[in-house]
Amino acid sequence: MNLIVKKIISVVSGYFASLPFFFVNINPIVDSLILMVFFIAYYALIDYILEKIEQKISKEELRK
Repeated sequence: MNLIVKKIISVVSGYFASLPFFFVNINPIVDSLILMVFFIAYYALIDYILEKIEQKISKEELRK
């Protein structure tokens, strides 16, 4: 899968997944830290999932 497409999917899905945290509003600094940690973790998870899908697709192409 194209690297640019992977990054766009990761950023857009991470943005929509972090939307509930915008309404927490405990403290702006704490909120921004929570969002940053959550976004980085979610970005890494999506990147890992897309990498596994890409490996599975390449294995199927090699079998053909």
